[in-house]
Amino acid sequence: MVDAVVGEAQTLMYVINESGRNEVKLVGPIFDSFDYGLALPTSSPLREELNAVILQLREDGTLTRIQETWLGVHD
Repeated sequence: MVDAVVGEAQTLMYVINESGRNEVKLVGPIFDSFDYGLALPTSSPLREELNAVILQLREDGTLTRIQETWLGVHD
């Protein structure tokens, strides 16, 4: 039996949400927060458009809704 695991929050939230196991939960605060990045070639014509769309998704709450849908909610 495992009493505790320390790991990256989004990965743990995904595993818990997908497993449907109610006895597993995240507790305590998140130690450190960071964003993910997408790599594009330096001269990619998609760079500005992608940045604008990601910013819009963040500002209108879509990224939060996606996270809650796929990863669940952690306070």
